[in-house]
Amino acid sequence: MDEQKTSFNVCKEGFLRNDYHITFLVHPKRVYNEIQIIGGDLGAFGIEPREFFDLDILLDMLEINNPISEVQGNQLFYDKIKSQVKNVDDDQQLYLPFKGKNGILWVLIHLERLENKPFFLGRVASVSSKTPSEITYYKKTHQDTLTKLFTRETLKNHLGNIKNPVGEYLMFLDIDKFKRFNDRFGHQAGDELLKRIASAFIKVWEASVLYYRLSGDEFCVYVKNHAQEHVINRAKWLNETIMKVSYALKGVVLQSSIGIVKIFNDNPDANHLLDKADKAMYHAKDQGGACAVLNNGQQTVISAMDE
Repeated sequence: MDEQKTSFNVCKEGFLRNDYHITFLVHPKRVYNEIQIIGGDLGAFGIEPREFFDLDILLDMLEINNPISEVQGNQLFYDKIKSQVKNVDDDQQLYLPFKGKNGILWVLIHLERLENKPFFLGRVASVSSKTPSEITYYKKTHQDTLTKLFTRETLKNHLGNIKNPVGEYLMFLDIDKFKRFNDRFGHQAGDELLKRIASAFIKVWEASVLYYRLSGDEFCVYVKNHAQEHVINRAKWLNETIMKVSYALKGVVLQSSIGIVKIFNDNPDANHLLDKADKAMYHAKDQGGACAVLNNGQQTVISAMDE
């Protein structure tokens, strides 16, 4: 019996449930025609009735600009969804944001492993124009509400998934004399400064650089594929950016103290890396600020920002 006939027999055995409007099979091992519709009406999504269609058609229907991609970045969001569907290895559920006539349609999909079968059963569990609470919680957890940068929790998650780091560094940044700025101009001006700094940091998107706001005026930058010289130069660029933004906002020049640690395979965990970077930052403070201190595992390199 060929795979297509086997698919329909699976449905007859009770896997096709009437309480779901759309039921489909995912064939992750095929190059083409990876989605097979076996029940339900696709009209709500503007798709003409058909049995097979390629996964790329589904991906083209996604609303790329959504609360998840705002946190992850559009390309990472797209790649992650594609990987989840093409490389299914266990039961899972995921929310997919589809383009609707009046905004985003959030579709909750269940994917179930079928024992001894080369495909997975998928069902549309719900469709809603309201942003699901899980998505709202995700955004609050992983995106700082003021600056829109990643949060400390996201940083710990990213650092916890490091494998075989190549040219990877963690940079811990604290703005010098920020409290004095707040006291002079008020907290509203301080918040505006942080927002403008964050916006300047991410103005030019780079796949190898991720930005985080930890709390107050503390930021972290996680970089990949950087030589030691490059990470020192990046620290100087971060400091120059803060100088320009603070001067443009209030006519004062603020600088920063930056602690940098090189990431190795034997770094035990995210908390340890954060602690090392934090200590390097305070070492920079002890030099009088406007300074970067790098711990590369063998020696401490101190670099003034105006060098």
